[in-house]
Amino acid sequence: MRLVRDPSDVWGRIREKLLAAMERGLHTHTERDVLDGVLEGKFQLWVYGDSFCVTEVCQYPQMRTVRILWAGGELEDFRENIVSLRDWAKSIGCAGVEHTGRKGWSIFGGKDLGVWRYLDA
Repeated sequence: MRLVRDPSDVWGRIREKLLAAMERGLHTHTERDVLDGVLEGKFQLWVYGDSFCVTEVCQYPQMRTVRILWAGGELEDFRENIVSLRDWAKSIGCAGVEHTGRKGWSIFGGKDLGVWRYLDA
């Protein structure tokens, strides 16, 4: 996966998948919120082909993590490329990668990647 700082080149490819992922969530953000967050550096957009994830860095009292907020695309893409996200998280001092989501996404997780929590949705 590659970190995308200017989403204008990829937004058209990932937009529908992002909106679908956001619809399954808690409705905490709008598309504009996400786009602005990426442009302002609050969120990070990771893309591999037509697959993507949006992350944020979370500073807790006892640790720092990278939280995956939304993801979409092919699980195989994530399995093959999640290491670049993990390595980036480690390089900025994070203890791991955090994700709350459906159990199906546990397939690309692993103890070496960080903290994983799943919802039965």
